Amino acid sequence: MEQTFEEYLKEVKNVHGDRKHKITGSQNTIAGFSYYRKIRPQESKFVLKDYQYLSIIREMNNLLADCLVENKSIRLPSGFGKLEIVKFETKSWIDEGGKFISSKIVDMHNTFKLWHEDEEARLNKIKVRFDEDYIFRIKYSPKGRIYKYNGYFLIKFNRELKHKLSRFIKTSNYDTYLKPSKYAWLKQNGRTSESSQIKY
Repeated sequence: MEQTFEEYLKEVKNVHGDRKHKITGSQNTIAGFSYYRKIRPQESKFVLKDYQYLSIIREMNNLLADCLVENKSIRLPSGFGKLEIVKFETKSWIDEGGKFISSKIVDMHNTFKLWHEDEEARLNKIKVRFDEDYIFRIKYSPKGRIYKYNGYFLIKFNRELKHKLSRFIKTSNYDTYLKPSKYAWLKQNGRTSESSQIKY
Protein backbone atom coordinates (compact mmCIF):
# COMPACT_ATOMS: atom_id res chain seq x y z
CA MET A 1 0.00 0.00 0.00
CA GLU A 2 1.42 3.37 -1.05
CA GLN A 3 2.24 5.77 1.76
CA THR A 4 0.21 8.96 1.74
CA PHE A 5 1.86 12.37 2.01
CA GLU A 6 0.32 12.90 5.49
CA GLU A 7 1.84 9.59 6.69
CA TYR A 8 5.19 10.48 5.12
CA LEU A 9 5.11 13.92 6.79
CA LYS A 10 4.48 12.38 10.23
CA GLU A 11 7.34 9.96 9.67
CA VAL A 12 9.97 12.53 8.63
CA LYS A 13 8.87 14.93 11.40
CA ASN A 14 8.74 12.04 13.90
CA VAL A 15 5.23 13.05 14.93
CA HIS A 16 3.15 10.24 16.43
CA GLY A 17 0.04 11.35 18.27
CA ASP A 18 -0.68 14.78 19.66
CA ARG A 19 2.32 17.03 20.05
CA LYS A 20 3.11 18.03 23.63
CA HIS A 21 4.46 21.56 23.79
CA LYS A 22 7.11 22.20 26.38
CA ILE A 23 7.92 25.57 27.87
CA THR A 24 11.66 26.11 27.50
CA GLY A 25 13.95 28.95 28.35
CA SER A 26 11.79 29.86 31.35
CA GLN A 27 14.53 29.52 33.96
CA ASN A 28 15.12 33.25 34.01
CA THR A 29 11.43 33.97 34.61
CA ILE A 30 11.27 31.53 37.51
CA ALA A 31 14.54 32.89 38.88
CA GLY A 32 13.08 36.40 38.60
CA PHE A 33 10.05 35.32 40.62
CA SER A 34 12.29 33.83 43.31
CA TYR A 35 14.25 37.08 43.48
CA TYR A 36 11.00 39.07 43.67
CA ARG A 37 9.85 36.98 46.65
CA LYS A 38 13.08 37.81 48.48
CA ILE A 39 12.97 41.60 47.96
CA ARG A 40 9.21 42.36 47.83
CA PRO A 41 7.70 44.59 50.55
CA GLN A 42 5.68 42.78 53.19
CA GLU A 43 2.49 44.77 52.59
CA SER A 44 -0.24 42.51 51.19
CA LYS A 45 -0.90 44.78 48.19
CA PHE A 46 2.62 44.02 46.88
CA VAL A 47 2.37 40.26 47.34
CA LEU A 48 1.81 38.46 44.04
CA LYS A 49 0.99 34.82 43.50
CA ASP A 50 3.15 32.97 40.99
CA TYR A 51 0.36 32.98 38.35
CA GLN A 52 -0.09 36.74 38.82
CA TYR A 53 3.62 37.36 38.39
CA LEU A 54 3.80 35.16 35.27
CA SER A 55 0.70 36.81 33.76
CA ILE A 56 2.37 40.22 34.13
CA ILE A 57 5.51 38.91 32.40
CA ARG A 58 3.37 37.40 29.63
CA GLU A 59 1.45 40.63 29.13
CA MET A 60 4.66 42.66 28.96
CA ASN A 61 6.08 40.23 26.40
CA ASN A 62 2.91 40.60 24.31
CA LEU A 63 3.21 44.40 24.43
CA LEU A 64 6.85 44.18 23.33
CA ALA A 65 5.83 41.82 20.50
CA ASP A 66 3.15 44.27 19.35
CA CYS A 67 5.72 47.09 19.29
CA LEU A 68 8.05 45.01 17.12
CA VAL A 69 5.26 44.00 14.74
CA GLU A 70 4.30 47.68 14.43
CA ASN A 71 7.90 48.38 13.33
CA LYS A 72 8.90 50.14 16.54
CA SER A 73 12.38 49.51 17.91
CA ILE A 74 12.72 48.72 21.61
CA ARG A 75 15.68 50.00 23.60
CA LEU A 76 16.20 47.73 26.59
CA PRO A 77 16.91 49.31 29.99
CA SER A 78 20.26 49.32 31.81
CA GLY A 79 22.24 49.48 28.56
CA PHE A 80 21.19 46.05 27.27
CA GLY A 81 21.01 47.09 23.62
CA LYS A 82 18.05 47.30 21.25
CA LEU A 83 15.47 45.05 19.59
CA GLU A 84 14.32 45.82 16.06
CA ILE A 85 13.12 44.25 12.82
CA VAL A 86 15.33 44.54 9.75
CA LYS A 87 15.08 43.14 6.24
CA PHE A 88 17.75 41.44 4.18
CA GLU A 89 17.92 41.12 0.41
CA THR A 90 17.87 37.49 -0.68
CA LYS A 91 20.39 36.26 -3.22
CA SER A 92 21.14 33.09 -5.14
CA TRP A 93 24.30 32.21 -7.04
CA ILE A 94 26.56 29.41 -8.24
CA ASP A 95 29.95 29.27 -6.52
CA GLU A 96 33.26 28.44 -8.16
CA GLY A 97 32.75 24.73 -7.51
CA GLY A 98 29.39 24.74 -9.30
CA LYS A 99 27.36 24.52 -6.07
CA PHE A 100 24.06 26.37 -5.87
CA ILE A 101 23.88 28.73 -2.87
CA SER A 102 20.86 30.75 -1.81
CA SER A 103 19.83 32.88 1.15
CA LYS A 104 16.13 32.40 0.34
CA ILE A 105 14.13 30.64 3.05
CA VAL A 106 13.39 26.94 2.52
CA ASP A 107 9.71 26.03 2.13
CA MET A 108 9.79 22.81 4.18
CA HIS A 109 6.19 21.77 3.51
CA ASN A 110 6.60 21.83 -0.28
CA THR A 111 10.11 20.40 0.03
CA PHE A 112 8.74 17.36 1.87
CA LYS A 113 5.96 17.11 -0.71
CA LEU A 114 8.56 17.06 -3.50
CA TRP A 115 10.60 14.41 -1.68
CA HIS A 116 7.51 12.27 -1.21
CA GLU A 117 6.74 12.40 -4.92
CA ASP A 118 10.31 12.30 -6.27
CA GLU A 119 12.82 9.87 -4.75
CA GLU A 120 15.71 11.32 -6.77
CA ALA A 121 14.99 14.82 -5.42
CA ARG A 122 15.03 13.42 -1.87
CA LEU A 123 18.34 11.61 -2.38
CA ASN A 124 19.90 14.75 -3.87
CA LYS A 125 18.34 16.86 -1.09
CA ILE A 126 16.79 19.33 -3.54
CA LYS A 127 14.94 22.04 -1.62
CA VAL A 128 11.99 24.25 -2.57
CA ARG A 129 12.47 27.88 -1.50
CA PHE A 130 10.15 30.83 -1.09
CA ASP A 131 10.58 33.24 -4.00
CA GLU A 132 10.86 36.39 -1.89
CA ASP A 133 13.16 39.32 -2.66
CA TYR A 134 13.54 40.14 1.04
CA ILE A 135 13.37 38.32 4.35
CA PHE A 136 12.51 39.99 7.65
CA ARG A 137 14.20 39.09 10.91
CA ILE A 138 13.96 40.18 14.51
CA LYS A 139 17.40 41.41 15.44
CA TYR A 140 19.05 42.08 18.75
CA SER A 141 21.45 44.98 18.34
CA PRO A 142 24.12 45.10 21.07
CA LYS A 143 25.23 48.59 20.06
CA GLY A 144 25.68 50.77 23.13
CA ARG A 145 25.50 47.91 25.61
CA ILE A 146 27.40 48.48 28.83
CA TYR A 147 27.11 45.14 30.65
CA LYS A 148 30.01 42.77 31.20
CA TYR A 149 30.37 39.19 29.96
CA ASN A 150 28.34 39.87 26.81
CA GLY A 151 29.42 36.52 25.37
CA TYR A 152 27.04 34.83 27.83
CA PHE A 153 24.01 36.94 27.02
CA LEU A 154 21.48 35.69 24.46
CA ILE A 155 17.98 36.67 23.36
CA LYS A 156 15.83 34.06 21.62
CA PHE A 157 12.44 34.77 20.08
CA ASN A 158 9.71 32.17 20.30
CA ARG A 159 7.82 30.74 17.33
CA GLU A 160 4.61 32.51 18.28
CA LEU A 161 6.23 35.93 17.84
CA LYS A 162 7.85 34.89 14.55
CA HIS A 163 4.52 33.58 13.21
CA LYS A 164 2.77 36.75 14.34
CA LEU A 165 5.30 38.86 12.44
CA SER A 166 5.00 36.60 9.37
CA ARG A 167 1.20 36.91 9.32
CA PHE A 168 1.41 40.68 9.72
CA ILE A 169 3.88 41.02 6.83
CA LYS A 170 1.69 38.90 4.52
CA THR A 171 -1.52 40.76 5.31
CA SER A 172 -0.28 44.36 5.39
CA ASN A 173 1.96 46.81 3.59
CA TYR A 174 4.80 46.19 6.02
CA ASP A 175 8.30 47.50 5.46
CA THR A 176 11.44 48.41 7.40
CA TYR A 177 14.98 49.50 6.62
CA LEU A 178 17.24 47.31 4.53
CA LYS A 179 20.30 45.93 6.28
CA PRO A 180 23.27 45.92 3.87
CA SER A 181 25.21 42.76 3.17
CA LYS A 182 28.54 42.13 4.92
CA TYR A 183 30.44 43.03 1.76
CA ALA A 184 28.56 46.31 1.29
CA TRP A 185 29.24 47.26 4.91
CA LEU A 186 32.95 46.37 4.69
CA LYS A 187 33.32 48.26 1.40
CA GLN A 188 31.59 51.34 2.82
CA ASN A 189 33.99 51.33 5.74
CA GLY A 190 37.07 50.77 3.56
CA ARG A 191 37.81 47.33 4.92
CA THR A 192 37.73 45.26 1.73
CA SER A 193 38.66 45.34 -1.93
CA GLU A 194 36.78 44.44 -5.08
CA SER A 195 38.77 41.20 -5.35
CA SER A 196 37.65 39.91 -1.93
CA GLN A 197 33.88 39.94 -2.23
CA ILE A 198 31.79 38.39 0.52
CA LYS A 199 28.36 37.27 -0.56
CA TYR A 200 25.58 37.34 1.99
